[in-house]
Amino acid sequence: MIDAAGAPVHLVGHSYGAGLSLYAAAQTDAVRSLTLYEPPVGLRKVRVDFWDDAEVLVAADDLDQLLLQFLTEVVQVSAEELQALRTVPHMWERTLDGVRLLPREGRAFAAAMPPPDDVLAKISVPTQLVLGGETTAELYFEGLEVIENGIAGLKRATIAGQRHLANTFAPAEVAGLITRFALTA
Repeated sequence: MIDAAGAPVHLVGHSYGAGLSLYAAAQTDAVRSLTLYEPPVGLRKVRVDFWDDAEVLVAADDLDQLLLQFLTEVVQVSAEELQALRTVPHMWERTLDGVRLLPREGRAFAAAMPPPDDVLAKISVPTQLVLGGETTAELYFEGLEVIENGIAGLKRATIAGQRHLANTFAPAEVAGLITRFALTA
């Protein structure tokens, strides 16, 4: 898809998308800059039986409970954030659409994060790693040094007062940070 754009793109990924963006940027010369918002580098640290529990919930078609458990236990959203997510028009429903794949995708992604050094070494574009200033979940820190040491010239930015869902709760601030970085790339 990146190559189909016809010109180098500014690739932005949030969470799972940030992890995918790392692999995508390593496979093409059509990326002009890369912004990663909290890639889940520590996904291997999720309790082993979480994915088994997730499969049971999918089989029972209890997707709401699965999403709730994933967001609270793995992503570690606060009760306030969770309540707000449920009130954002269509947010909860759209997220439920993909949760059926969570056990399979979660296991596969956990095995792929953080990316190996040879993948990271292929990323030669200006790269910005963004973290929420209030993010505390180990999921986003355990293994982060692999990415920071593996991508030459990587810049780290923090959005004060925000956590993992800054794109939902502070979209203008996130967009401004991305835009400023892309304009200098």
